[in-house]
Amino acid sequence: MKGLGDLCIQHNHNKITVLSHDSGGSFVLAYLVKALEIPCNFCLEGPALNIYKTILGNISLISFDQALSSSTLFLTSTSWDSNLEISAVSHAKKNNILTASVLDHWVNYVERFTLDSILHLPDYIVTLDSYAHQLACNSFPGASIIYERNYYYESLRSDYNVLTRKLAFKPSTLLYVTEPSSAHYTKQKHNPSHLWFDEFSCLRFFLDHLGALPCAFTNIRLRPHPSESPLKYTSIVNEYPGLNIVISQSTTLLDDLSQSVCVVGAETSVLALSSFIGLPTYSSLPPCAHTCRVPHSSIVHLRDLT
Repeated sequence: MKGLGDLCIQHNHNKITVLSHDSGGSFVLAYLVKALEIPCNFCLEGPALNIYKTILGNISLISFDQALSSSTLFLTSTSWDSNLEISAVSHAKKNNILTASVLDHWVNYVERFTLDSILHLPDYIVTLDSYAHQLACNSFPGASIIYERNYYYESLRSDYNVLTRKLAFKPSTLLYVTEPSSAHYTKQKHNPSHLWFDEFSCLRFFLDHLGALPCAFTNIRLRPHPSESPLKYTSIVNEYPGLNIVISQSTTLLDDLSQSVCVVGAETSVLALSSFIGLPTYSSLPPCAHTCRVPHSSIVHLRDLT
């Protein structure tokens, strides 16, 4: 099989259902559906609903039970904050429904397909770059793995280039992108209090070592993860009154990226995206942490500069 489009063309247009919850996976899968012109129904929860509507316009929404009774193919993203997709894969196997799941990150591949200590691999795993493809091959020997273009990244880079050419000012903002890493470890049944670092210590390490960064900026914009409260990091921001730090009010990541001279984060997938569009990109994982698992070679560890 050459690609996801070849798989989908074998199924009647009203027999394919897309299932998504988390924002990261929703973006990449929605752009895949759009680029490959896949006709399908949608079973969506959480932030996925608005993301798919924004990218695709009017969509046909069905319930999980309707999807099980009417589909021959499930296309899913993967999530940390929901069991929708992994439950779909599990139920699909019991109902003779073919499954293909798209990976939007480079970490915790086994955990993304594990529910109640049982591994539920889809019939096909879809990867979107050479790093993810190799990681998936190593994690799941013998699995059927499809390599597709990342249409979301390509579209955002094109929009970024158009938008920055129109800017009437030179960007002077450093964008810091957060992620709820302690919540992820909790879901993996690790106790966050036993970790040497979390999203808060990563932010503090960054703020304590700003001077090591080679990029010039006048202010810091903090963009919380979509699942985080805008107020989550207020207490840390208040610890640094001498720094010009604001919480992002932008509705889209593109808006923040277009006004930035560089991007910093711990291990968020936004690091790969900012690197892809050509912005200087840094990981704020402190010296006590592991190496950043977003594997793109252009991402620099701030700790290596201190």
